[in-house]
Amino acid sequence: MNSSPLKALLLPVLAASLLLTVPFGARAGSILTNGNFSSPGTSGQLTVNSYSLTGWTGGGKEGAFGSQTTPPVFVFALGTANQLATTGVMGDAFMGTVDFYGVTAAPGGGAVVAADGDPAWAGSISQTVSGLMVGDTYSLTFNWAGAQQQGFSGPTTEKWQVSFGGSTQTTSTVSTPSQTFEGWQTGSLTFTATSASEALTFLAVGSPSGEPPWLLLNGVSLTDTTSAGAPEPGTLLLLGVGGAVLVGSVRRRRKATRS
Repeated sequence: MNSSPLKALLLPVLAASLLLTVPFGARAGSILTNGNFSSPGTSGQLTVNSYSLTGWTGGGKEGAFGSQTTPPVFVFALGTANQLATTGVMGDAFMGTVDFYGVTAAPGGGAVVAADGDPAWAGSISQTVSGLMVGDTYSLTFNWAGAQQQGFSGPTTEKWQVSFGGSTQTTSTVSTPSQTFEGWQTGSLTFTATSASEALTFLAVGSPSGEPPWLLLNGVSLTDTTSAGAPEPGTLLLLGVGGAVLVGSVRRRRKATRS
């Protein structure tokens, strides 16, 4: 039997199947926008004074802050070992540099978000993630640390409360002795998408009030660990149709050969 017509039918089906089984580009890596905070907008504060950190929004309990002068969320370019430098500061201009005791460079590069974990401020940062696959599992990783601003003293505790859609989880709690820095660590959480679009939110949680406890964040990544290597529904349909056509073609050729 001449196999050339059979190959002509089979090759397009296989080619299309292989094309559809290749993971979408967004699923091959992080699907977040600006996860290392390296793309700021205009200078200023995150939610006030027209500041825009590409892909993110943020704020705290004070809202527009009224008579308060210190916002609960900043973004810093990395400075010296104990300082997050003025360049890229999200905050009122008079704040200048904001120093923390012993802070070291973040492992993820880029910039650092600092959020006030004092319950009176509750700084947070959020991003709405679209194009999710309902039922898929998503892995969230990030670098984080607890810190204390210079000029304050007393032991503090810090943790991130992370929400993805209707699900909320927390990191471990770090205990930071007075006027020290406990070092960077890696956070790893897993969430399941219940909608095609979910809000990812990091809320700074710390104690006690007045010290204040600060949370640092860097190198945020969100990846789909379910669909990255799995065939899409369209792929499975195409494979089924292609297989049926191929089987039918073989049977017809066998009948034609016998007759």
